[in-house]
Amino acid sequence: MADYADEGHGVVIATAANMSDYNISGRIVSDGYMPLTIGLWAAGTRLTLGAVALPGNPLMEGVSSFDGGSASYHAICSLVTGSTLVASYSNGVPLIAFHSLASRSNVVGLNFNPVSDVLRSDLWDKNTDGARIMANAIHFSIPAIPSPLFSGLETKNGFAHGNGSTIVNYTLPTAVDHNGDPLVVYVDMAPGVAFPVGQTTVHASATDSDGRTTNADFTVSVTYKWSELKGELAPSPVPARLIARGQILHATFDLIGKSHGITNVNATLYYENVQDGIKHAVGTFKFTKPARDYELSWNTSALHSGTYRLTVDLGDGAPHKQIKIKIVKPSIT
Repeated sequence: MADYADEGHGVVIATAANMSDYNISGRIVSDGYMPLTIGLWAAGTRLTLGAVALPGNPLMEGVSSFDGGSASYHAICSLVTGSTLVASYSNGVPLIAFHSLASRSNVVGLNFNPVSDVLRSDLWDKNTDGARIMANAIHFSIPAIPSPLFSGLETKNGFAHGNGSTIVNYTLPTAVDHNGDPLVVYVDMAPGVAFPVGQTTVHASATDSDGRTTNADFTVSVTYKWSELKGELAPSPVPARLIARGQILHATFDLIGKSHGITNVNATLYYENVQDGIKHAVGTFKFTKPARDYELSWNTSALHSGTYRLTVDLGDGAPHKQIKIKIVKPSIT
């Protein structure tokens, strides 16, 4: 029986298995698996449900009464070290206890005869909750086996190429069962299919041999590879570029790498005052065939003196880098 528990199976032990002269033996006893010690048997005094040590424990779910009958057969016992008392008889002797094992299973001890007064009039009262206690014990003893566990759910990245969808050969997440054995992972958009520019949620699932299924989501992100702003708005080590109010700024960028040659990016330049954080659209970049880059001209005369943050939204959902400019009054010559 100890081997059975070691394999992760639940065990429920009731009277008279822990009554001396009738008790079971073996590792289940010698190695301390049982929650209740073996003791002398006792009967002849009606006992009922006494103090409940753990009223919220699943073993007490739906249990409000227990009457052991006129005989109230039980063992005069105590808790085995490492066990947990759930409820006692009205005389203080343990009634329900359990021992949690390293295998995640539980050995439950019920200090009453499983048979009710349906069989013999001196046994526990069928109108009380003995049957519920036993049902709870069986369910509680069974270890909670974890559902499949996923790993590798981080965002999968790809760079857009061409003016349509992009093939992304991402690495599938993996899943294992409670024993660590690998499981087959199913996804609704497999590696090697075409993904649109932006963020796409992929749904994954894995099912173990007992039918437990875990569902998980991850993101495939297709973005444009770009040069960042060039020329007078190129990133700079200075905290903020000084721009004279009214100056016309020429913002340009290239698509590079795999994204080179894409001509239909809907890119917008935004500015916001660092003090109020309100974002305003400057305009949309236009692809120019001669230079084969994206260009936008901006007259800053509508801005007041202050520091502004510029961002470019390429429409791919990626957090593109920002630069700061400081608008100052033009010098008088």
